[in-house]
Amino acid sequence: MPPRNCLRRPPVCFTAPALLSLLFAAACGPPPQGATASLPAFRAVWLQPVHWAHADADSAASKIRRFVAAIAATGQPTLLVQIDGEAAAASPGGFDPLSVTLSAGHENGLRVHAGLSLTISSGESPAAARARWKDLAQHVATHYEVDGLHFDERETISGIGAAVEALLVKPYLVISGSTLGDVAGLQPVHGALASNDTTHVSWRADASQVVALDLSRWRLGGATGLRVRVDSAAHESMTDAAGRVGILLPALPDTLGLVVDGDSLALETRFWKPPYRFVVTAGGSVTRAEPWVELRAAPATSTTRDVFEFLGRTDATAQASVNGIDTEVYATGVFFDSVALVEGPNRVRLEARWPDGGGVAVYEAEFERRIEPPRPRLPLWIDAESVQPSDTLALLSMDIVRLSFRGSPGQQATARIRPGKLEIPFFQRSCDEGIGLYEADLQLSRLQPGRSYQVEIRLRQADGSSQIRHRLEHPIEVRQPHDFPLLVTSARESYLSWSLGRVRLGGPYQAEYPEGVVLQANGIFGRRYRVRLGPQVVGFISRRYVDVAPAGSVRPHYYLRSLSVSATDSTDVVRIPRPEPVPYVVRSDPDGRRILVTLYGVETSSTWLAHRTGLRFVDKAGARSMPRPTR
Repeated sequence: MPPRNCLRRPPVCFTAPALLSLLFAAACGPPPQGATASLPAFRAVWLQPVHWAHADADSAASKIRRFVAAIAATGQPTLLVQIDGEAAAASPGGFDPLSVTLSAGHENGLRVHAGLSLTISSGESPAAARARWKDLAQHVATHYEVDGLHFDERETISGIGAAVEALLVKPYLVISGSTLGDVAGLQPVHGALASNDTTHVSWRADASQVVALDLSRWRLGGATGLRVRVDSAAHESMTDAAGRVGILLPALPDTLGLVVDGDSLALETRFWKPPYRFVVTAGGSVTRAEPWVELRAAPATSTTRDVFEFLGRTDATAQASVNGIDTEVYATGVFFDSVALVEGPNRVRLEARWPDGGGVAVYEAEFERRIEPPRPRLPLWIDAESVQPSDTLALLSMDIVRLSFRGSPGQQATARIRPGKLEIPFFQRSCDEGIGLYEADLQLSRLQPGRSYQVEIRLRQADGSSQIRHRLEHPIEVRQPHDFPLLVTSARESYLSWSLGRVRLGGPYQAEYPEGVVLQANGIFGRRYRVRLGPQVVGFISRRYVDVAPAGSVRPHYYLRSLSVSATDSTDVVRIPRPEPVPYVVRSDPDGRRILVTLYGVETSSTWLAHRTGLRFVDKAGARSMPRPTR
């Protein structure tokens, strides 16, 4: 079925040489002479079965390559290739027109989009047709280096579900169709297929806007053809034959709410990692369906980084690769590799291969590397994106805040703190490639607790002839210890880090807590709390893992009066009473001979230590108190 609007394929009555001058006409007849206001300025050309039909595989490939080269010479940037219907029927055995077109198109600098007709076959149910469209879209995105997908839709048939399946593999794809214009929050791509055709829509999505849910385990009685409603989102109105539904969101909410066939479903999203393809369990939570792979660490989609260590995660039994290079999968399921980024678009592909033929999961993202031209020393400039701190801070008087920025080298810089008249100088740490790195330490003991302060950077020309200013976006608040709240962990896996620094395998974690552990905050760094464990021990935890404890709550505290060590058939068991939800840290010494368990908020008065007979691993157990923290 040819696409609607003015992008329909040309009539088959033309031969290939004559076709090139007629592809841009709206109907059969002579080509337009010059600019015509009534016709859209086409930027895409259909490659149709007539260009290779009735030829063996080698001849068909040669015909396509000649056609692509001729199109490239006209300056048209995009090729559309139909991948179903008559395109499949016209293909000789063993011949793949899309693969040949992709190879030839990319060699000639063209973008190649695959076209899918959303039709329902005779005797096929709408739910089965939607499942078929999705499987085909996912297959094309997984196995072909397409730049976009075009859906030939009908007024009552939408390509949202098929688009979601493709975008969950490659979120950078350009999606086009005629019924997708009401999808809020997506990024329109002007001129991808037609430069002034307002009835035709092309757009991109961010990875955080695309969700696919499999409801077959949640609705055990059958999940086919269920009516679905999702607030403030574009979505399929009914589940497909496999019980799946595709959703496009303006932005990912903290809780995704659905009504499925009259039943409400609320899914907490704060721990989701892209791609957002999940199976909803009978209990209403989500899990991954095998095979799966997710991207855990990546740069911004537009970056100046020349190298980045991409971090993925999959099942620990899977084999993984980054851009086709096999990498080690650790016991936690994480894998990583450094990828050099060239100027312009870079595609990074993660693959996870399940053992024993269990399938392959693919996720491929695109990153644009920018190379900023060198900036002259003068006139004065400050790189606003480099200014630190860039988050809201709430800290104690004993804290020191590092201020820094990049700007014109060889100048004089100060930070003015308001309210008040405090002004501190910056020190230029380095001058690399015409860029000055300026740093200063702000001692909060010089400020009054209980107030918020604005910081303004002033950069003066060395001879004093000119000056520019930049104010930090967020204030710095100085608090007393009692002004910070108690926190209660709210997630089954709440991670406490040693620092705010990033580590390639995830994070420098001190502990992983269950729900209900009580922590004392003593600082705020944007979306993270600093928590005080002991007199000289702190950790950092994301706001998404904790709730603020109710007013009047007190820190847990108890005395440890007994320990016991016993043996089973295969292990030794050390039992440490923990009647209150105090935080703890478990670590081993470097040579692996001791395990040290630190319970914060606990003092020992133990006079009873039971060692059972038959111990094979534990030689000795003991307890001692650390210096008691100030309460």
